[in-house]
Amino acid sequence: MGKTLRAGHLALHPVLDIGAAQGWAFTFHQDASSAGRSGGREYVDEMTRMLASHPHVPQVWAHAGCSRRVRPDDHVDLVTQLVEKHTNLHIDLSWVLFDEVVEAGMAHPGWVELVARHPDRFMIGSDAFGDLAGHHASLERWSALTDRLTPAASALVESDNARRLWWR
Repeated sequence: MGKTLRAGHLALHPVLDIGAAQGWAFTFHQDASSAGRSGGREYVDEMTRMLASHPHVPQVWAHAGCSRRVRPDDHVDLVTQLVEKHTNLHIDLSWVLFDEVVEAGMAHPGWVELVARHPDRFMIGSDAFGDLAGHHASLERWSALTDRLTPAASALVESDNARRLWWR
């Protein structure tokens, strides 16, 4: 069998080069670490190398690299560092990332501050495909975050960034 395709895999370079020529954005479902090292950042270096080697390709990190079994330590600090260093990095606010960003109905101040500083780099997603029956409710719950942003920033995060990246 072949290798698992991760952000650092050489086979992605020509794909990203074609994407750059076409003006495409790419979404990467890459956890920050493995389940055995849930709080770690085992795969972040691969991601940063890919971002640095293709600076003109918009790259969206699905649910900022967390999953049910991967919760990086100091995650908001990690995302802050990456967003501020790599202008081509965008963050998909979806799935289990919600539990980190919003707790007991209140958005975490660190995430609010980060998204408010870089509203053009975040977008609400669903991490869903196929049956979208609960899609609207899944997106609406992010209002705990977007209600704390300016109306212009909220519009970017809720829909405008996705339109700009995916429907040019």
